[in-house]
Amino acid sequence: MKLAFLTNAYTDGTWIQEDAIRRIAEAGYTGVAILADKPLLWLPEANLNDVVRSYRQVLDATGLYLTNVNGFTAQGYLGRDLGAPGSHFGPIFTDVDEESRQIKIAYTKRVIDLAAELGDDSVNARNVSIGTGYPPKDIPADIVWRYVVEAIKPCAAYAHERGVSLNLEPEPGMPGGTSRECLQMISDVDCPAFGVNFDIGHLYAIGEDVSESALRLAPWIRGVDIDDIVASDVNRFDPDSGLPLHDHQVPGDGDMPLPRILRTLQVLVMYRGYYTVELYNHSHHAEEVTDLSIERLRPIFAEVGRGA
Repeated sequence: MKLAFLTNAYTDGTWIQEDAIRRIAEAGYTGVAILADKPLLWLPEANLNDVVRSYRQVLDATGLYLTNVNGFTAQGYLGRDLGAPGSHFGPIFTDVDEESRQIKIAYTKRVIDLAAELGDDSVNARNVSIGTGYPPKDIPADIVWRYVVEAIKPCAAYAHERGVSLNLEPEPGMPGGTSRECLQMISDVDCPAFGVNFDIGHLYAIGEDVSESALRLAPWIRGVDIDDIVASDVNRFDPDSGLPLHDHQVPGDGDMPLPRILRTLQVLVMYRGYYTVELYNHSHHAEEVTDLSIERLRPIFAEVGRGA
């Protein structure tokens, strides 16, 4: 099994993307996923050719495989320069305002361009992950669903043109946030370039059997994100907003049956891509969780391999 780490843990304002990539390589990972948002990269103010040149140099120097470009958020449009963009999305596909959705479409296409330019298949999975956004209050669910589908369709078509896979990451409380809703979204978008970024913690947090979810979504899984979730976070909601709440934990610090889930992915789904650790909410000790995660996951992967 191949391990990667997502740079959105390195968002306390003291890191640049290139240094985060180097630190992840030093920890022993063979892959990396990068955040396409502030504070690590803000595409509206960046020269794409310069970004591609710099990132390819550091990827070549470290030998890391690029597993994904995370295009979930665009918090830079909110004027936020620091902090992990976990709950601050910026323009998103569920926004009522059409102009805001158009901004998100344009930004997603820019992220797709980045993924397309960062190397061939030998060094780059050409994956971009997205989320749909929380549904606005007092808007019927079917209308919000239409907003999302109509906004994602041109992004998926553009990804197809550029040889990139645009992958929906099911997120608790968002349209497409369950495995069955994700299947419906794939059907409605109806594009061969539209797949799934399978975050095991998100599906556990909504009470799904993650192994069953993996089998249900198997043909469309293009990437897998790993974290751990405590059982008390399953179906936990904010009392004020009513939105789901969960915290990404270092593997082993939660209650998820990680060996069973990983065995399902490896043996039954026959997933052969990278497993990317995502701990965006740990920016206060990013280096520590980078090291600890690989230390914890290596024996779990070894156990899964023996069982296979």
